[in-house]
Amino acid sequence: MDIGIIIAVIVLFAVGLFGIILPALPGVGLIFTSILLYALYFGIDTVGAVTLSVLGVVAVFSIAIDYLASAYGAKRYGASKWGSLGAIFGGILGFIVLNFIGLLLGIFIGAIVGEFFVAKQDAQASLRAGMGSILGFLAGTVIKLLLGIAMILVFVISIWK
Repeated sequence: MDIGIIIAVIVLFAVGLFGIILPALPGVGLIFTSILLYALYFGIDTVGAVTLSVLGVVAVFSIAIDYLASAYGAKRYGASKWGSLGAIFGGILGFIVLNFIGLLLGIFIGAIVGEFFVAKQDAQASLRAGMGSILGFLAGTVIKLLLGIAMILVFVISIWK
């Protein structure tokens, strides 16, 4: 049975890393779930309560990264609060409707709509905000990938003691 849990943890790690890139899967959440599964099966002390708590906080934080990074990217490229909010809401709506492609389109279109129709910016400024929100999302994905890899490394180091 022990080998089954270890295989499940490894599979969840792989699926979690894949899920970071493909937002249809809760990537970092799956990585944390696999660590939690291991800790519950073999005992919390094998991972450490503090380590488990910190990794849990990192997992929760990573959920917000997609949306916050898009909003930050839009803002960095000159968007108003309306473009940033449009990127967040557009990303959520797009993901619900069309999954990954919808997420990207929603972020882009949401920022443009927020800028053009609500903030009354010209088309060029609105497009710049849309591109900024996409770049922010991509940067957020890279950050989440690094967090996921770091979580796995911290886990491996904590059980290797």
